[in-house]
Amino acid sequence: TCTMIQEAAAIASIINGGYYMTPHVVSAITDQNGNITERFDPVVERQTVSKKTSEILKTAMSYSVSGGTSTYSKVAGYSMGGKTGTAQKLPRGDGNYVVSFIGYAPQDDPQIAVVVYVQNGYAGSHTAQAAWRVSDAYLTGANEREAIERIVAQMEEERGLDRCAAI
Repeated sequence: TCTMIQEAAAIASIINGGYYMTPHVVSAITDQNGNITERFDPVVERQTVSKKTSEILKTAMSYSVSGGTSTYSKVAGYSMGGKTGTAQKLPRGDGNYVVSFIGYAPQDDPQIAVVVYVQNGYAGSHTAQAAWRVSDAYLTGANEREAIERIVAQMEEERGLDRCAAI
């Protein structure tokens, strides 16, 4: 078991050449005038995979977006990588699933990693659609926090889902 922040940090380590960075929710703290009062610079904790393994995994994840179960996550004009997931919840046979997507963009110089989980969802491709909305908002410069909150609310309403979370 791990948190969404840990999953995002894990995927970031795979796509950045194999280096696990200390996760931060913010890169800096500013005062009321916008002056930076504290900065959180990236810190490498350890190497998780080799550069070669990183490239192999990025290639596989890009294939998932270009022609696999992650095609719904594709943002026009950007090369991306990602992977959907579906896990059956207990008791089995009740049709209860946790569906997920983890991905990043752009392929050659990743700027964003996205993790989406839906409790009681029914297809990992639906989480890829949510990831597309988050990635598109980020890559096109929309207000990220407002966009993510709106996206999560839309996914809950459109799909009749119990709980959605995106990071």
